[in-house]
Amino acid sequence: MRSFIFAALGAGFLLASTASCGDAGDPGEKPDGSSGGTGGAGAGAVGSGGGQTATTAGQGGATATTAGPGGSGGATAASSGSGPSAGSGGGSGGGAGGMDQPPSEDDLYVAPDGADDNPGTVDAPTTLYKAVTVVQPGQTIYLRGGEYLYVPTVEIAHGNDGTPEQMKRIYAYPGEKPVLEFKDQYYKKGDPASPRGVELHGSYWHIKGIEIANAGDNGIFISGHHNVVEHCVFHDNRDSGLQLGGRLGELDTPVEEWPSHNKIINCDSYNNFDPPDGGDADGFAPKLNVGEGNEFHGCRAWNNSDDGWDMFNRNGKPLKPVLLDQCWAFDNGYKEGGYMSTPPPVPYMGNGNGFKMGGSNGLASDHVITRSVAFGNKVRGFDENNNVGNITVKNCTGWLNGSMNFAFGEGGFHTFINNISHARKSGDEPVGTTISCAFEGATDADFLSFDRALAKAPRNPDGSLPATDFLRLAPASQFVDAGSTEGPAFPYSGAAPDLGAFEVE
Repeated sequence: MRSFIFAALGAGFLLASTASCGDAGDPGEKPDGSSGGTGGAGAGAVGSGGGQTATTAGQGGATATTAGPGGSGGATAASSGSGPSAGSGGGSGGGAGGMDQPPSEDDLYVAPDGADDNPGTVDAPTTLYKAVTVVQPGQTIYLRGGEYLYVPTVEIAHGNDGTPEQMKRIYAYPGEKPVLEFKDQYYKKGDPASPRGVELHGSYWHIKGIEIANAGDNGIFISGHHNVVEHCVFHDNRDSGLQLGGRLGELDTPVEEWPSHNKIINCDSYNNFDPPDGGDADGFAPKLNVGEGNEFHGCRAWNNSDDGWDMFNRNGKPLKPVLLDQCWAFDNGYKEGGYMSTPPPVPYMGNGNGFKMGGSNGLASDHVITRSVAFGNKVRGFDENNNVGNITVKNCTGWLNGSMNFAFGEGGFHTFINNISHARKSGDEPVGTTISCAFEGATDADFLSFDRALAKAPRNPDGSLPATDFLRLAPASQFVDAGSTEGPAFPYSGAAPDLGAFEVE
């Protein structure tokens, strides 16, 4: 019964996803290209990835379709009323909801030397502080390349919203790299006066192509709803790179105002560290106050002083389920390198988990993590951390983490499908329902490469994850075509799905 229950509950937000991790484009915006619609009865799910077609049929529900400019790499995922699925394309090209609109004279322009008094034209750019207060729904703020040496927080206030049809946008100018540099911000550990880089309290915003560094607290803090943050980089901030949380604080934000339906797509978060001990800075932190429908796709987190992802919850209020698909967490808990790296790594005082999916109070949050990788983290790869719910873990790979690759032995009853564990320091604890997993028996010969440097390879021009041989199955591996179609549906080649995070094509 557990497997059926997780499938029914997971469908709602698994299939709300408009783009897969490796292929994500513009899922949040209808003007630039529709990302989905309403399905009819019996739609089911179809995902095609250049090989075998995986299909699940259901009773009605919604249909979400992504058709990308990359053509055949795109994916179609149709949700059903009784079975979850998530579609993905076969590479770097598909999945975008449509091409971005080119810059026009109707948009606003910001530059490192812009002035508040300027009108925000190409020839007279303004500041980001000013632009976010005057931008209209459907309009884009273009940031020209260069370093923005900012000190005050860039605040997008509560109530400063776009609409579902016309989001407000902050984009890097095409072909240029804007860096919001907050190195001169005040910082003192534990002092609430330490400012964040960007605060997004509004809803229906799309932020794309921005780098945020050295903030006194979070690089970006999101408390609003229905926002998309895409192809952004957060590094060397003095708390988590990106955090979702309550606008009024952990204790005072009512549950109905917790951030909801935000999508974080193809982003990197690394080297975030809170001096002097590094106990709190995560790569991505959907924690404390997190509402319905938040998703991470195609993101990487490494060398953060605490965890790659931290979904800590407490105070008797469990987080709503979070979806992570095709995400990589590695070398967290270390200043550089990772477990067993050469030269030996320098450890931080933080926990050092890849994906930490619970808190200290034994609360139940039914998170879903699929097609993801955890390796080289100081302690655990995938960790329930006292989550007594039913976490779904499908097609994930754990390798060479400091203790367990999969740590789920603390009171929950979870669902594991098509996972691989290899070269961990101590035995895994997959407590719950296990289907077609290899927690024992993997060998080096099952994989093409253990070159960990490949995990930091540059992203593709569209922001999607690099396709390398790292931790991919060898064609002759015992785990090719050894998986199950239970749970979320993904495209696969051959007679059956493979085990682990990467399908052999």
